[in-house]
Amino acid sequence: MGFLCNVLASIVAGIILLVGASIFSKRMRRLLISILSHLLDIDIDYVFPNKKETEDDLENEIDKAQFVYVFAGRGNELQRDPFNSLFLNRNKNIPTKILLPKTGISENEYDWLMQREKELEKFDRAHGAGLLHQQVDNNANFINRYTQDPKVELRRYNHPNIGRIIITDRCVFYTPYKENAHGRHSRVYKFRKNGEIYYNFLRLFNQLWNSEQPTN
Repeated sequence: MGFLCNVLASIVAGIILLVGASIFSKRMRRLLISILSHLLDIDIDYVFPNKKETEDDLENEIDKAQFVYVFAGRGNELQRDPFNSLFLNRNKNIPTKILLPKTGISENEYDWLMQREKELEKFDRAHGAGLLHQQVDNNANFINRYTQDPKVELRRYNHPNIGRIIITDRCVFYTPYKENAHGRHSRVYKFRKNGEIYYNFLRLFNQLWNSEQPTN
């Protein structure tokens, strides 16, 4: 009985040590999540508190990637550091597919981008007059500068604008949008390639991609 209590006490102490260390160390926090995900047989690799915290890891994954697919709600991140090797610096030439929302939706279609803008205007007074639509078009114009390369493709979608998906051949980053906050403040979930969630997101992206027409 005493031996069993000592073993249990050691296990509890180890868990407390790991949890305590995880509070102060990103490396330990990542190790703890990795251990738990394997023990529980789930696909999650890490949870980032917000988009900014993903930047180094995302840039590293893009640098190693053999392809990059992006389903974005606005697309501002495409002009930022993690994507520099694909666009601004253009020192990586791999298949790159970008899905951005459509603007100029006809009256007989539901405008999902406008629905998202109505959410944003409730807490951000800059929105509500078409700002989100302008920003999406600006980002689409930026990507169109690179679509002369056949490996860079852009398509526009009219679907619910509820999250950002970034897929490589190694992993997927998923950012679920909240109705009362900008996407940059949402958690970002990173999933490993060898799990069902990764392939579900890849399947979703391919179906959305195939449902839309090339922009040029």
